[in-house]
Amino acid sequence: IMFFVFFVGAIFFAANEDWTFTQALYFSVVTCASVGYGDIVPQKPSSIWFNVFFILAGVSTTALAFEKVASFKRHL
Repeated sequence: IMFFVFFVGAIFFAANEDWTFTQALYFSVVTCASVGYGDIVPQKPSSIWFNVFFILAGVSTTALAFEKVASFKRHL
């Protein structure tokens, strides 16, 4: 699910912001990891609004994925 969110964000930002797919995927991963370096930022209002909801979905699914990995490692 986490990778699906990354790719949905990357496809949207690549199309809407005219970024390369690599730039958009980088932005999606950095945003979902709640790092947010600020080196690439969306400029268009539609991208900014999409990003608000993308952050909510992305950070949540990333945290859930990390929790699942931690839970799995605890049971080893």
